Amino acid sequence: MVTLLHRIGFALFLSVLLAAPASAELLPKNLLLVVNRNDPDGVALATYYARARAVPPAQIIQLDLPTGNEISIDEYERDIADPIRVALQSAAYAGDVKCIVTFLGVPFRIPPRPKEANPAIDAELKLIATHLADAQLRLNASADKAERLTRDLDPGFTPPAGLDPVRRVHLAAERAKPIVEAMADSPGKRSIEGAWKSLLADIRQPIDLAEPPTTSPAVESRAAIAEALRAGAVRMHDAHARQMLREDSRRAGAIIYMQILELQQDYLSNDQTDAAVDSELACVRWKMYRRTRWQGNPLRFNAEDSAAAPATLMVMRLDGPGGAALIRKRIDEGIATEKLGLRGNIVLDSRNIPLRKADGQIDGYGIYDESLRNLREILRAADCTLPVIFDESDKLIADDSLKDIAVYCGWYDPDKVHLPGMFVTGSVGFHVASYTAVAIRGIGGGLWTPSMFHAGVVNTLGAVSEPYLSAFPLADEYVPLLLTGKLTMAEVYWRTAPMTSWKIVVLGDPLYNPFKNAPAVELQALPPAFSAAIDKK
Repeated sequence: MVTLLHRIGFALFLSVLLAAPASAELLPKNLLLVVNRNDPDGVALATYYARARAVPPAQIIQLDLPTGNEISIDEYERDIADPIRVALQSAAYAGDVKCIVTFLGVPFRIPPRPKEANPAIDAELKLIATHLADAQLRLNASADKAERLTRDLDPGFTPPAGLDPVRRVHLAAERAKPIVEAMADSPGKRSIEGAWKSLLADIRQPIDLAEPPTTSPAVESRAAIAEALRAGAVRMHDAHARQMLREDSRRAGAIIYMQILELQQDYLSNDQTDAAVDSELACVRWKMYRRTRWQGNPLRFNAEDSAAAPATLMVMRLDGPGGAALIRKRIDEGIATEKLGLRGNIVLDSRNIPLRKADGQIDGYGIYDESLRNLREILRAADCTLPVIFDESDKLIADDSLKDIAVYCGWYDPDKVHLPGMFVTGSVGFHVASYTAVAIRGIGGGLWTPSMFHAGVVNTLGAVSEPYLSAFPLADEYVPLLLTGKLTMAEVYWRTAPMTSWKIVVLGDPLYNPFKNAPAVELQALPPAFSAAIDKK
């Protein structure tokens, strides 16, 4: 019988799927356009964009969604993530989709899980905590045995303190394996191998724990849940599906059961679980993963390469203030700008914060200012063809004081928008501050992201709630890649974004490449790391 774990693609039990081979260039066929069928303007906008960029009409998926800004985590899983997972499992999209584009009408923010008491969830969390403690006790006993076996072979073996039991077993086995392999065949060697096999068999023993039936009302039968899982869904939002997964994983042994429990505990938590819908969608192929706080972005050009890196999607959004008419205008402006190339000034607005404090320690804010200063030097050394305006005062550039802004990066003031001047047609850039995209369909206040889009910036980004400074792309990575014209806007962002499953939303046409036909810097004039970024698949 095929187990529930296999149905949801959990064979590696770390919720990691291997990425399909990817071509170097993001093409129209690689886009999946996601619309809310309850918002006619968004549906029409997607159709318009598909025609403008030659995206096959079959690449448009219509979902039945609420029309507001927010969608709860359970609704997101049920109404957005699972339908897209099922679509991506189909032959129509398998292997081709690299970028999801969400449209006007699709909710963009997932609020935190409510802190108010929920008897059903509270009972489930209590059960999970009890079973998790039991699984950890079992694994700690196995880890103690593994470390004893390894110390018998290598008395100097001293594992680091504070490791979880799974890591303890892994490190002990990793140290013991070459020693045992180097031993001549003998009864002693066979005895050691037998002890390790016995240990592994114990770890894989089914967990003899039980739980009462869930009190949550059943929406689907167990057979319907199983069929949905076979089609590619996860059903993390469904208490009955979560219980079925626990039942199945108990038969797989303590390691898998503990990891399933941790994932479910994390999902039901209300600890920093708010996020941008689009940032979560980047992880939709991961199936199951930690939801509190953030995940590292495997698409980042300097992320550690691994054969087991999660298959991560780029996600962009065609949304913003002014409705569908303004968004169509920005699409058209980008396409027109590509033909001749973007021209104007590069404007960098620092806060004049040194990298190090007086005591020599790194200043967390100084890191971002250092990236702006470093960017200035990179562009100077590369003979950038666009003029660079660098403001190093501790104040923002005065409102409306500049003209012909083509590329912009600056910070701070999350409470009020201070646009530095007139943006040229096709301009790009972003402002680093908290809450800049907490609403993207209105302007003013501290809403830098939609205000920049309204002012003429065709591609920008911002945070739907407090993201911390480390969530933003560094200026000295993002801007040089952009200026080479080797990458689309989707690739520029996703190869420099530090995090996913977090707070950043990106507005604009993913295929826009303002320097494709007229690069502002030559790739060979940049430090070698940028060539690696271009070549990264």
